[in-house]
Amino acid sequence: RGSTERAAEPETPERSGSQKAQPRSPAAAAAWRARAKPEGRSAALNRQVLSLLNKVAPENLKTIVRQFSDIDLHSGDELRSVTKLIFAKAVQEPHYVATYSDMMSSLHSRYPEFPAEEAGDRPVTFVRVLLTIVQTAYEAMPKQLNADSLDLDEGEARDLELMQRRQKIFATMKLIGNLHLRNLLSLKIVQMVLKELLFCNGKLDQAPEEHILECSCELLKTIGFTLDSTESGQKYMLQCVARLTELLKKHRYCPRVSFALQNVLDLRKDGWKQR
Repeated sequence: RGSTERAAEPETPERSGSQKAQPRSPAAAAAWRARAKPEGRSAALNRQVLSLLNKVAPENLKTIVRQFSDIDLHSGDELRSVTKLIFAKAVQEPHYVATYSDMMSSLHSRYPEFPAEEAGDRPVTFVRVLLTIVQTAYEAMPKQLNADSLDLDEGEARDLELMQRRQKIFATMKLIGNLHLRNLLSLKIVQMVLKELLFCNGKLDQAPEEHILECSCELLKTIGFTLDSTESGQKYMLQCVARLTELLKKHRYCPRVSFALQNVLDLRKDGWKQR
């Protein structure tokens, strides 16, 4: 007929979609291994600690404490890294502050003491490291905390940032109180904090900023019952009550702060029983 049929062309891998993966050459495999660097000790330690912290809950605290105790710390720097992560997590989860405080109380006698790093320094211990971290966080508290103090435009982002900062400093104060209840922070330190926040370092004619007052209330709510359980604590608590009453009478605060002040007064009147 003058026309012939074309022979069917063999199907190529590209057409069939069944191209098989070619084995990696030894040189390519070696290069891949070189890029995938092994995890360093510091990164592995942080990953282990964060993994445990993500599992913390009141019902499994004993298990978590035991697992933390099994971590083999080699230096004061590693002890600092672990303690910083624990503190940061406690402040991030204020509803579990008491649980984290219990954990810190258990760990302080289980972690090793490391030699002083410089002549004249004291040995590096869990409690000393923790106190340094708490002090740093306390001293970093903003003197002012309002929308105008944030370098953000008006809107939800600014409101969210303001709320998060407020929650963080309140959680820090709650943690300070809980550490005192577990004898990790002395009453002297707590009184120094209240002297600065509530009593304006003795300048009683000055009025604390609103967020500072809320911090004072958070601390007093946490330790009030314990303060009132001793004669010396009762005397100091009376000074705090008098100061709160005076501030309520002399100054006009926003409803949220006025409620916080009155709530402390009412709690003490009711024997620190939460309603």
